[in-house]
Amino acid sequence: MSDADVAKEMLLPKSTPNGQVLINVPYNPIFVTTISLAFGSIAISTCIGYVLHFEGITSTQCGAPNVIPSISAVTGGFTPERYVWRIGMAFFSSPRIFDSFLLYNFFAASSAARKTWYSILNKINWCFYIGEYLSLFTLTFVSSVENYRKIYLHIVNYRRHQ
Repeated sequence: MSDADVAKEMLLPKSTPNGQVLINVPYNPIFVTTISLAFGSIAISTCIGYVLHFEGITSTQCGAPNVIPSISAVTGGFTPERYVWRIGMAFFSSPRIFDSFLLYNFFAASSAARKTWYSILNKINWCFYIGEYLSLFTLTFVSSVENYRKIYLHIVNYRRHQ
């Protein structure tokens, strides 16, 4: 069977014994694309920062020389870099939210899901997963300089999930 036949077979709907329709979607391309979006946006932001704002992104309060800037200096300090980072994180967050539903349904369909404690732990795990990504999303899109009081709760929440 050729690779094209395998790919076509994976994307065709299939029926399970109980009549549900399943679609096999290859997970690796989604994973690689998601990670590439985050890495690509930080790499592009760093390159733009080096070209446009080298002194600003490499300066420190103590005056020590800094050749490699911090992530917060690249993503939050200057205009073009900030928006490249935000767009990259917007596209990064969408598959991660989808991934949370995928994992929840995967664990809910397992044989252990009939047990009450397993179902409760699965729901708690899903809530933490969603909470982490909503906190990351909020930290990315709400400026901590202008909205420090509003963002403080999200900073604490995101740190708790790490």
